[in-house]
Amino acid sequence: MLITRSGVPMRQVGRRVSVAVLLVVLAACSSARTRGGETAQEETTLRVENRSWTEMTIYVLTSTERSRLGTVSGNSTRVFPIPGRLVFGATALRFLADPLGGAREPATREITVTAGDQVTWIIQN
Repeated sequence: MLITRSGVPMRQVGRRVSVAVLLVVLAACSSARTRGGETAQEETTLRVENRSWTEMTIYVLTSTERSRLGTVSGNSTRVFPIPGRLVFGATALRFLADPLGGAREPATREITVTAGDQVTWIIQN
């Protein structure tokens, strides 16, 4: 039986090295799979057609928070990514448009959204 300087048998050192190499290989395979897109979450988007003349700030509402997605100019269309942290499984969301300099705040009803969906919202004049 071979013994190292620290008094640990070589067999145990070999096992430890083998386990360490195995863990490094598994971690590399795991990160490569997510970078390749196989396990990455699909992008969920909101497409807003603003048919009014007023610029709108768009928000997504969950049961607990309100997150700003961005702005859409009057009489234009814009696509916003919905943050992945807000969409898990079938998630109930609402959307709110806050007009610049206006009092009326159009909002949607609750919509069930899953990862990869594209929701379209048309804001009328």
